[in-house]
Amino acid sequence: MQSDSRTKRSYKKTDLEPFYIGSANATISSNGEILATAVLEDIVIINKDTNEILHKLQGDGDLVTTLQLTPDGKYLAIISQSQQLKIFNLSTSSFIKTYKLSSPSYISSVDKTSTLFAFGLTDGSVVVWDIEGSYITHNFKGHGATISALSFFGDLNSRNWKICSGDIMGNVRIWDLVKRKCIKTMNEHTAAVRGVKFNRNGNLFLSGGRDNVCILWNTKTWKEIKTIAVNQTVESVGFISTDNGSYVDQDIEDIENEELFYSAGDGCVLKIWNIKSETLVATSPMHLETTEELSIMDVIQPADLPDRFGEKISR
Repeated sequence: MQSDSRTKRSYKKTDLEPFYIGSANATISSNGEILATAVLEDIVIINKDTNEILHKLQGDGDLVTTLQLTPDGKYLAIISQSQQLKIFNLSTSSFIKTYKLSSPSYISSVDKTSTLFAFGLTDGSVVVWDIEGSYITHNFKGHGATISALSFFGDLNSRNWKICSGDIMGNVRIWDLVKRKCIKTMNEHTAAVRGVKFNRNGNLFLSGGRDNVCILWNTKTWKEIKTIAVNQTVESVGFISTDNGSYVDQDIEDIENEELFYSAGDGCVLKIWNIKSETLVATSPMHLETTEELSIMDVIQPADLPDRFGEKISR
């Protein structure tokens, strides 16, 4: 039998466009649906569920240095090397505010209610921005070096409403947003601080830095509880709750109701530690070997995302 050599082929045009180039961290909404990334001086906002490009924003000609999306996915803060802060409203597809900061910013944060942005500046200032009102609510000064870590804690306008910051000289400060002042300064790190976090009930505070250690503090006395050598240059830290077992792989035994924390950084590895025993509980899978130096620069906690976004951690 003679075979038909003719083969029917159909071709569908597919455009492959870059969605991340540069050094500014990506930012994502709390439901894991909206992702914003920098492409040099421009910004791309996509729907992760559909891979649809929602917005392509043209920059001001200077590289983007930090991006921050609100948890509800409605507003995006953009800062470039020109020190220009721009607030973009995703619902109306428009910029609602442009403001020039006093110095460049490479780190930003947002509170859980999508009410406030915070920006750490190279002159050591911590600027807190009201999103709806489009104005600066706080401008904390006291760091003598570039801010390298930021994190909110507590409820809006409550007695427990704080922001914590770290700088490249190893200093950590806790700021009271109601009293508008610094309530604690720690100088235990010997290199840049890259992670600062309170645990869920606020009785513990964790800092991690490029000196390869994480330091745990009692927030009632502000005394150091312990210093844990994590054997990696730390770029991000945080607490992990296991009271319902939803944040950690169920195959990991004997950690229920234990307080855990994670560290992430060089080697592109995330590690989970038991605070009480100071032992390594789990690590993320190793990536493919490469000649390039890889590092985790930020961590999106599974607590903030649906279960399908939580990457399992193995021993």
